[in-house]
Amino acid sequence: MSQYSAIKFITRFIVGGFIVVSTDYVAEQIGPTLGALWWAFPFTLLPTMYFMHQNGQKKGFIASFIYTAAWANILLMFVLFSLSYFLRTGNNFYFDIGKGVLVWITGALLVYYFLL
Repeated sequence: MSQYSAIKFITRFIVGGFIVVSTDYVAEQIGPTLGALWWAFPFTLLPTMYFMHQNGQKKGFIASFIYTAAWANILLMFVLFSLSYFLRTGNNFYFDIGKGVLVWITGALLVYYFLL
């Protein structure tokens, strides 16, 4: 790995870590509602767009990525509602999470093959 790509990797790792740690902190210390709202802020979208721009991607490419991300967020909303339901009604945490993952896989395949 070249020095430049190592620095990019470390920078992205730090940004991602900040997002996870800050969301966990806000949810546990302040409350789940504010934690969820904090999580919904497009922390991952903004740095991704910045890094794409820095790597020379054209605005059209970035716009296409954002358009696809909008569909992915609709899928995410459906998965979150499903996970919430599974966790409220299920008896096994890991099995409920597994069902949520299956919902995501199914939805991702449908979005990929039929909507995009």
